[in-house]
Amino acid sequence: MSLNISNVDVNFGPNINGSLVYIPVKLESNPGIPNNFQIVPRIIITNRNSSDITLSEIQFQIMNLASDTFTYNDTIPSGQPAIKSLILPTGSMKIRKLSIYPPLSCTIDLKFTEFPQSKQVNVPLVPFTGFTFWGKTRDLDFDGVDGEAWVVHWGSAHDNIQAFAYDCGVVKRVPQPNGTSSKWQESTNNPANNDDWFAWDKPVYSMTDGIVEVVRNDVGDNNTPEAPNPSDLHPGGTSLANEVIIRTPENLLIQYSHFRKGSILENIRVDAQIKAGQQIGNVGNSGRSSNPHIHVHIVQRTEIQLSIKDMIIKAGKGIPASIKADFFGKTKEAKISILLGQGLLPNYYWPFPLSFQNCFIADRRNDESLSESNWRRLDGSGPTFIDNETIIWPNSIRPRLCISLKKHALNNSLSLPVSVRNDMSNLQVISLSTILCS
Repeated sequence: MSLNISNVDVNFGPNINGSLVYIPVKLESNPGIPNNFQIVPRIIITNRNSSDITLSEIQFQIMNLASDTFTYNDTIPSGQPAIKSLILPTGSMKIRKLSIYPPLSCTIDLKFTEFPQSKQVNVPLVPFTGFTFWGKTRDLDFDGVDGEAWVVHWGSAHDNIQAFAYDCGVVKRVPQPNGTSSKWQESTNNPANNDDWFAWDKPVYSMTDGIVEVVRNDVGDNNTPEAPNPSDLHPGGTSLANEVIIRTPENLLIQYSHFRKGSILENIRVDAQIKAGQQIGNVGNSGRSSNPHIHVHIVQRTEIQLSIKDMIIKAGKGIPASIKADFFGKTKEAKISILLGQGLLPNYYWPFPLSFQNCFIADRRNDESLSESNWRRLDGSGPTFIDNETIIWPNSIRPRLCISLKKHALNNSLSLPVSVRNDMSNLQVISLSTILCS
């Protein structure tokens, strides 16, 4: 049987209804309407020919405005899908700026040594407008101007299954030993215990409705600043942290990890339904973790109907021999943790963008008290990770206004008339529950 390029199928992700998903990004230089975006395409190539073929090049082009070319000399086996991750642009945070915005479509052009012609796929693009943040204002200490806020201390810097992963702690300004200054920090000056870290025991809430697929709640917490307990690591190095994996109505899987031992609520159990804003558990330091924080990332199934059971059976074929025996001796929950954490499911999963609604961000490197002008609203766009130092305020009301309203509410009444101002133009009355519970 002769080789034919029509027997080469190309799929892509992350996608929604056949469109490749990207995150709108607002840069410091343009805090208004976004004209930048962040994208990590994954290309799935299936060779239905009777013989292997060789991939030589992939060109990714966006509306004739920008293109990136990736060269290969990779065998695409007959009858077996192969995955290629495209980091755009190569290096530097995967943020792309276009002269025309928003981007509407892209072209994926693949070349193989066996064929004179290329395989071209035209793909529509769609923005992903985000989830509600997993933290709430009511759990932060914001009595003072420099109160607590969430912070990204690692995020969106990889090309594997965690391409859009976030590790988040909590910061506040801490007086320095010289007594003349203070700095944004995630802990006291000399943290010796987990409760010296401001994120410790903070509640974590579900970002979306969904079904609970995995729960692990029995891993002991590491003691700061000790290294993770080797007994909590599988041979591949991934932590068996306390974690919850939730399947959303869009068939996305959201993984929350490093919960405090025993903190995951009793009603968060496998196959249970969960609502957006419902508490999952509390921040801990379990598994492969050097200090208290929460790890969150999203993946999308390549095959929507693929069950967890089928996934484990199929994925076993690609598991390194060095950990296979240990893998098949684990519980289902442990297997899922290993697979997702190590990216051993490239043919079945790909990373999905994570952006936020109804919150504000600022650059923590600004070591002065952050003024109103330093905060930028995220309304369905992605944060700009500046050295992974983005502070996140999980409220649609700016921090200082929240502070003044909270103080006024506590000193006066539970319902506060306020004047229309700035980003609150449609808000006439603010209740204490709005300030403290959102």
